[in-house]
Amino acid sequence: MATTKRRNPRRPQNDQIAPTSETSACTAQERDIRPMPQRADLTIQDVADYLNVSRPYVLSLIESNLLPARKVGTDYRITFENVIRFDQQDRPKRRAALDELARIDQELGLQAAP
Repeated sequence: MATTKRRNPRRPQNDQIAPTSETSACTAQERDIRPMPQRADLTIQDVADYLNVSRPYVLSLIESNLLPARKVGTDYRITFENVIRFDQQDRPKRRAALDELARIDQELGLQAAP
């Protein structure tokens, strides 16, 4: 006799969860996808992992007031909402800088090593 696995009706199944633009972007960039509540307080390391940058860079963003954070003891906590907002505002600047570098490389005839 075959047994079937019971589904919990209160818990959404994988086929009931629509991918968001954020998860699609992470998949396209081959970034790790970790579910995070939007009200989560993140550490500097969490933010660095999410933005794919170094911890000192995140700290410099906090110290220059580009990324709002609050101090908890000796550590900083950053809301996920602030990280998303910063990423959306900063992404066009980073993209423009990369495009400019690519243009300069093309003008100089430089190419990436295979």
